[in-house]
Amino acid sequence: GPEGPHDLTDSSAIPTGVGPSANLSAARTPNSNERFTLADSAWLDLTRDWTIWGWWYADDLAANRPIASKWDAVGPNEIALSVELAATRWRLLVNGAVGNVVCEVTDPLPAAATWFFVVAGYDHNRDELFVQINNTSETRTTLGGPLTHGAAQFQLL
Repeated sequence: GPEGPHDLTDSSAIPTGVGPSANLSAARTPNSNERFTLADSAWLDLTRDWTIWGWWYADDLAANRPIASKWDAVGPNEIALSVELAATRWRLLVNGAVGNVVCEVTDPLPAAATWFFVVAGYDHNRDELFVQINNTSETRTTLGGPLTHGAAQFQLL
């Protein structure tokens, strides 16, 4: 792109395997630091329209499972897409002008050893977050103001 390279960096030689598409199966070790990352840049400003989509799989659900994020301990943070086990749900958390806003989906329930097609994003014109799992009905949540642009790197976990 015009602002520089936008290739994800493999943090620890994540192996590939068999899945809905041979290139989509990242055999990530649970609770490890394996991830794909992309440094923050003006190009990676998630305060405008964006959509994250792809296949997701977990060997087990013994802990919360992050999917994608631009969130770290330093902040300011932008987004965190994950499976939250406490309430058995899919969760998109964003940092906006009104604080943290959450869009959650409980149907279908997350499950281990199962492939899910996950779609999540932000519709700037409608000021809404959205999450959809396996082509079910889309869940939308009004944000109530602009997203905050943070400096955290983008990560696919």
